[in-house]
Amino acid sequence: MPRKALDLTNQEFGRLVAIKTVGKARSGNYIWHCKCECGNTKDVLAGNLVCGAIRSCGCLTKENYRIWSEKRREEGLTGGSYKHWKAHRIHGNSDKVEVVEV
Repeated sequence: MPRKALDLTNQEFGRLVAIKTVGKARSGNYIWHCKCECGNTKDVLAGNLVCGAIRSCGCLTKENYRIWSEKRREEGLTGGSYKHWKAHRIHGNSDKVEVVEV
C-alpha cells in the first residue's frame, strides 16, 4: 500500500517553511520545496524536515561558523596557537596547557 504524503504545507521547520511537494525520492519519501527566512529556497526530504536534520538552506551553518570563528579570534585562538592548543586538548592534560604562538 503506497504511503500518503504528510501535508506539511506552511509548517515551519527551523528557518524553513514547507511550500509544496515537488516529487518523491527513490526511498518513497516525499520531497518538499521550502523557503528559508533568508529568502533562499531548498528542496528537502520530508523525513529530514520532520526529524530536524535540516533546519535551513545552509545559512544557519554559515552563521554558526562565523560566530564560532569570531569567538576564536576574540580568545586569541587563531592560526598556529589554536592548532597548538587543540593538539594539547586532544593528546595531553588540558588543565596545564600553555598557548604558545607558533
